[in-house]
Amino acid sequence: MKWVREYAWLPILVLGVVYFVWLRPARGVNPKEAAAQFEAQRAEIERHRAEWEARRAEFDQKQARLRTEHTLFVLRMVGEAYRFHLTYEKKPPQAADFADEAGDWKSQRDGEPLVVVWGVDPARLPDGGAKALLAWEKTADADGSRCVLLADGKTAKVVTAAEFTALPKAAATR
Repeated sequence: MKWVREYAWLPILVLGVVYFVWLRPARGVNPKEAAAQFEAQRAEIERHRAEWEARRAEFDQKQARLRTEHTLFVLRMVGEAYRFHLTYEKKPPQAADFADEAGDWKSQRDGEPLVVVWGVDPARLPDGGAKALLAWEKTADADGSRCVLLADGKTAKVVTAAEFTALPKAAATR
């Protein structure tokens, strides 16, 4: 029993360390610190949300620009086909001449088929058709702009609503 009296202090020391290191009850939460941590988390979430919305807006702008560029490309293809037909057939094309291709000539911005004026000979138009519309989007974009092809068959551009109404539509030549 002598050894119990001599070494009893060791388990008591171990239990004391265990209690103070692992088993001691946690201090109560300071309400001011908790509120500060909550506000810091909220600010972090709002910062992440703002960054995400900025990236989303940038992505939407890039998509809109790509849709516009694709629509202008399709309009240039229409103009090239129109000019090719004029060169080799020696007469202005009609809708029946491009019945197969016309189904693919759609705007990426609104998904609608392009409006094309058939039977136009740009050589008979003033300025070679550089100031008249040959093809355009059926519906305007949200800001009122439209992609158009001028009757020269080469110039495809985006015009505002005011410019669109001011530009004359090419008329079929006889």
